[in-house]
Amino acid sequence: MIIGLTGTIGSGKGVVADYLVQKGYTYYSLSDIVREETTKMGITHMRENLQNVGNGLRRKYGLGILAERTKEKIINGRNYVIDGIRNTAEVAALRTLPRFYLIGVDSPLNIRWERVKARGRASDAKDEKEFVRLDLIDRGQEEVYGQQVGKCLSLANFQILNNINLDALYKNIEGILKTIED
Repeated sequence: MIIGLTGTIGSGKGVVADYLVQKGYTYYSLSDIVREETTKMGITHMRENLQNVGNGLRRKYGLGILAERTKEKIINGRNYVIDGIRNTAEVAALRTLPRFYLIGVDSPLNIRWERVKARGRASDAKDEKEFVRLDLIDRGQEEVYGQQVGKCLSLANFQILNNINLDALYKNIEGILKTIED
C-alpha cells in the first residue's frame, strides 16, 4: 500500500508519516528531492527557497517531476508513505501506482502557527505575518508550477482534521487504514 500525504504547513503531516513509519512503512518526501537540488545550487533550505526551486524543477522537467523521481524508488509489495505532495500533477503521477491513497491533513491556522513556532525548524516562518504569507503561497490556488495544497486537499481520498490531540490523530489514521484494508 502507498499512502500519500498532502496538507497545510504545520498541520501534522510529519506526525502522520512518523506514525506510519513506526508501523513499517518506508518514508519518502518529495521535498527531499527539492532539498537535494537546493544543496547542489548552494542555496539555504529556507521554505521560500525550497518553494522557488521546486517551482523551477516543475517548469523545467514537468509538473509531476518530483513524484516521477520518487516513483523510481518504489518496489512493489512494500508499504510506503510519501510526504510533501503539493501539486495536483504530483497526485496524478502517484495515482498511477497500484494501491495509492491520498490523505489530506489540515488544522486551523492558529493551531498550525503555534505548532510551527514550537517545532522551530530553520525553514519555518519567524513571525505570524510571514507564516500567513507562506501559507498562502503553499495553498497556491492560482499556481500552475508551484504549490497547490488547496487543490491537493480536495483530491484526497481521506481527510484528517488534526485539531484535538495525538490520540485522536492516531485513531483517525487507524480508521483510514482499516477502511483501505477492508
